[in-house]
Amino acid sequence: MGLTLFSKMSIHIPLSPSVLFVILAIFVAVWAIFTLIIRYHWKNFGTSEIDFVGMNLLYLIGSVVLVAGMAISAFLYSFSAM
Repeated sequence: MGLTLFSKMSIHIPLSPSVLFVILAIFVAVWAIFTLIIRYHWKNFGTSEIDFVGMNLLYLIGSVVLVAGMAISAFLYSFSAM
């Protein structure tokens, strides 16, 4: 019963590509501010230089993967919305 109820629902959220890119730009700006704050704390309050380099590398790799995924998704969506 419950499964058939959800399968018959069709929810569409109209979203223009420009709105999607504005959301992406806001996310990147917040990410950049957070990155500056977190790097400052790691550098000044970290236990060792090796920990700082390791955490910095992991954080930047993860951040680049997430931001690149968002950007690719936004571009693919903008091409499919045309």
